[in-house]
Amino acid sequence: MRKHGVRIRYDNLWKDIITEFLPEFILFFLPKLYLDIDWNQTPVFLEQELHDIVKAKYPHKKITDKLVKVFLTNGSEKWLFVHVEVQSSFEKDFAERMFVYYMLIYQKYGQKITALAIFTHQDTPKHYDYYESNNYDTILRYQYNTYRIKDQTEETLLQSANPFAMAVLANWYVLNTPNDYEKTPTI
Repeated sequence: MRKHGVRIRYDNLWKDIITEFLPEFILFFLPKLYLDIDWNQTPVFLEQELHDIVKAKYPHKKITDKLVKVFLTNGSEKWLFVHVEVQSSFEKDFAERMFVYYMLIYQKYGQKITALAIFTHQDTPKHYDYYESNNYDTILRYQYNTYRIKDQTEETLLQSANPFAMAVLANWYVLNTPNDYEKTPTI
């Protein structure tokens, strides 16, 4: 997006804040998972691994997603795939791509993942929270966690003490004041 001739790199901003504030991120978006994580063990970021497997399938796709391995209190590990959809328009095959990413990770590492797609723009695909294939009654449905910033309210976000509420609120202001930069607060 451009603001007064300046290109704002939302994808990098989201990626940086997720890395810096991972516990708060998980608490805000996936509170059930947060409770099961052993925060005494350091999470492992696996972006290079994600980049390697996705680039083989989508060589021209810019990868800004996060893949994180966390350790649970029961001694097991959990892989978390975070897709931040920052495009100003959606792709018609978005849900299928989410499924393909899941399968590529599972195929390469044998790890089931918890996936989250965050939509930072106004438009979302018709089926933004699942992928479904039905071929002569052979049915596959892959449903994943989603969060649409446009569906949030300023009041609710302002009441939260989690720093991610402020990141979401900043994005919410951008969505709700697209042509009035003076009303967009600086947070």
